[in-house]
Amino acid sequence: MKINTSNQSNSFLSGGGEMGELIRQKDWSKTTLGIPETWSQSLRLALSIILNTKFPMFLFWGDELLCFYNDAYRPSLGIDGKHPAMLGGRGEDHWQEIWIDIKPLIDNALSGGEANWSEDQLLPIYRNGKMENAYWTFSYSPINNEYGKSEGVFVTCVETTKKMEAIKELKISQEKLEFAINATELGTWDLDIKTNIFQYNQQIKHWYGLDAENEIEVSVALKSVVEEDLPRVINKMAMLTESKSDEMLEVQYRAFSKFDQKERTLLAKGKVLFDENGEALRLSGTIQDITEEVAYKKNQEEKYNFNTMLLESNPDCVKIINNEGKINYMNENGVLLLEGENKDYFQNRLWETMWGDQERILVHEAVEKAFQGQNINFQAPAMTVKGTYKWWDIIITALPNVDGNIKEVLAVSRDISQIKIDEKKLEESEELLRFALEGGNLGFFDTYPQKKELNWSAKTKELYGLAPDSYVTWENYESLIHPDDFENSRKVMSESLKNVNSGLYENEYRTASENYRWLRVSGKIKFDENNRANRITGIVQDITNKKLVELEINESEKNFRMLADQAPMWIWLIGEVGNLQYANPAFLNFVGVDQYSKFTENIWETVVHPDDVSVVYENYGEGTISQKPFRFECRIKNAVTDIYEWFFLNVVPRKEADKFVGFIGTATNIHQQKTQLFALKESEERFRTLAETLPVLVWITDENGNAEYA
Repeated sequence: MKINTSNQSNSFLSGGGEMGELIRQKDWSKTTLGIPETWSQSLRLALSIILNTKFPMFLFWGDELLCFYNDAYRPSLGIDGKHPAMLGGRGEDHWQEIWIDIKPLIDNALSGGEANWSEDQLLPIYRNGKMENAYWTFSYSPINNEYGKSEGVFVTCVETTKKMEAIKELKISQEKLEFAINATELGTWDLDIKTNIFQYNQQIKHWYGLDAENEIEVSVALKSVVEEDLPRVINKMAMLTESKSDEMLEVQYRAFSKFDQKERTLLAKGKVLFDENGEALRLSGTIQDITEEVAYKKNQEEKYNFNTMLLESNPDCVKIINNEGKINYMNENGVLLLEGENKDYFQNRLWETMWGDQERILVHEAVEKAFQGQNINFQAPAMTVKGTYKWWDIIITALPNVDGNIKEVLAVSRDISQIKIDEKKLEESEELLRFALEGGNLGFFDTYPQKKELNWSAKTKELYGLAPDSYVTWENYESLIHPDDFENSRKVMSESLKNVNSGLYENEYRTASENYRWLRVSGKIKFDENNRANRITGIVQDITNKKLVELEINESEKNFRMLADQAPMWIWLIGEVGNLQYANPAFLNFVGVDQYSKFTENIWETVVHPDDVSVVYENYGEGTISQKPFRFECRIKNAVTDIYEWFFLNVVPRKEADKFVGFIGTATNIHQQKTQLFALKESEERFRTLAETLPVLVWITDENGNAEYA
């Protein structure tokens, strides 16, 4: 029996989405409540509120504590559980698993007690065909009739299971971070700016040559800094603590340790913690020993541009593919290998259309996997622009942005046509293995240290810049290693030859050829009865492209962070569940928050004018459903002036691999325009009020003489 909501007495049941329809469809004459026309005014009002709000709400009503709830609450019940049988049913029948927990709360509300508030409470419930752990933040409040008697209990609640799971994950991540810091030999430190007490771990104690175990006056610790570098360190620290900015401390300097009489180059990174008044409290961070890195880069940093020059110097076809599968960039060597006229020919072209029908499917799947974070390597044939048939070895690597989102991938295609021709000539047994190694861009070596005998495959010779028929001796082998990597390579080999238990050899270095390559050498060492190495076998891999990608990613992340943090406009990122993932300093400074992580999930309620909060949530709700851009105006509080100012917000959805992951928003201050508009309207109203009282004819025309007012 469907209830007629056109009847004025039933109008309180109009709307309400799915739950409103279920209530109207239910035959209430078979329940203790009776038909809706007989329901009390307090029940009508309560149901009208519940059905017409987007906030999750539940209602226990009457002596039997009958159950009502709205569409916003419905998802928390899952599937194959309580819904829709719970509607109109007794609370004790449908909440058996937690009745012992919630019944006292209901009784307290009905007996005139104060409304309760519970936050992040674990209340496992039956849903989705099984018992599930669920966390809730909720309040139980009484609903009184016109005589002051409590007839029901009003429950507002939000499921916080994802939040609590995220907290658990954060704790695990923190433990992993602590382990990683110890494993990577980072120094950690904390400076109390009020007391000037400097706390540190064992790494810093050793690097600085400090006698105290873990804390000391900062002036004493700074005595270990080389005198030439000390003013720069002090000035940098002072600038950060006095500027009241969110800028990171990053300073490179040298320190001398009396323990081992060594001077080290150190890189300190840290951040200032301010109180609510903007006063600096602590300066904390990490210190890394970059002595070897600085020595290595000293003669290189002026010679190379770690941006497009690296890609342009790559002999292979290098492409950057966007999330639509189109080519955003191709290097000049790639244009030559594909026999194209220029880069413009390939710009914005769908990459998979450059392959045959069968290979197109392979390429499409490989790109999709790369956007999921996988490193992909495959081989396939394709025609060049001029119709030349070529075989390619392709490596596809993800290029995450500063937020970890993958919007582009790097595809490096190597022309292996000649390799494919040579492979056909190889014999099936031993040559089949070599075919696999060549196809994977791997070289093979077999070395006998005691005999000083080297056996290298043709691919290995190629990777070292030698001709296939070159003869490599024990004496000239080390001359093939880049001079800057020679000593470290010898050290790694020496240590590996001593490690009898492991028997493994792993090393990375550059070749000495003019167009050097980065190589990774992996091998297994066999020892004789006297624990002397008598044989080393393994493979050589070209990791040049990997090194280039790492450098490109690092540079890209730095550029993005610098751009976002310095942008004058507001920029923020919000996840699909409404959580703030990033906000730039322009935003944070206006609302008076030093770190975006301090915002709760209800970010807008903390900064937006109370009258405008519903506008924000309505727009975000509709935007989340439609996954389309939206715009709106609202007032946001200026933390300095304590005045709500008008802003125009432009919000665009973010997607990864066609999956909605949240929004990116910007905001423009329109407070002056709004203030002028309000003033104009007020002036016009005053004019019309005055004109109405005048005993003479008053009129207004537009520029064409048409009457606008009389």
